Amino acid sequence: MLCALAIIYKVITEPYMKMTMRNDYSTLQMASFYQRLIDVLCIGVNDPRSIIMNKVKIEVGPQTESDLHISDEILSVASDNAFIENVVKRFSKVLINKCKKTFADYIEGGKFQNPSENVIKESEFCPQNNITVERLMAKLDSGLNKAPNINIENLESRIIYQNNNTGLWIERKDQNEKFKIISKARMERTQVQKINNDKRKEIYEASIITINERKRKKIESEERKVQRH
Repeated sequence: MLCALAIIYKVITEPYMKMTMRNDYSTLQMASFYQRLIDVLCIGVNDPRSIIMNKVKIEVGPQTESDLHISDEILSVASDNAFIENVVKRFSKVLINKCKKTFADYIEGGKFQNPSENVIKESEFCPQNNITVERLMAKLDSGLNKAPNINIENLESRIIYQNNNTGLWIERKDQNEKFKIISKARMERTQVQKINNDKRKEIYEASIITINERKRKKIESEERKVQRH
């Protein structure tokens, strides 16, 4: 089992993670790669031995010496092993369904399969992974642990201030421009607070509607059960 997982990692997971961590592609430019990923997984279902013997790769190109060494070590253990072939086949089948669902908009028939140049331009800063969101949530969690009573808007401002290097940007300004920026920020504080309060109120009202709707559906469901009995 571990050997089969190692093969899936070397042939599928590792090259996928390397590709999605690159900064020279936006998410819309990854459509062909997503389709190639599914095609390789299909090979894993129909001919798992090709995956095990390292005859198929997601991304064409040379491997590093360390990659080849690890791959050879794994493949020597997996050679002529029917159990490992079966495990690779089953894993590939499950991953195909997952990938088709996750990348539905980017593969054949999806709305982003052949995006226009304008759409690609608009999404050029949209990453292929959610690592940025993960990091922001980690900072949010850390901030709440350090100051559990902090206002969410204040915490949001702190995180943005740190991520954007706002302090460094201000320090590079001359004294007069720095004074103007800080003064303007202070003057617009009330307006920003009003926008935040309105947003909070809107979210609260929407949550109340959602809760009431769920309660209504639960009551109706219980009534239907009583009527059936």
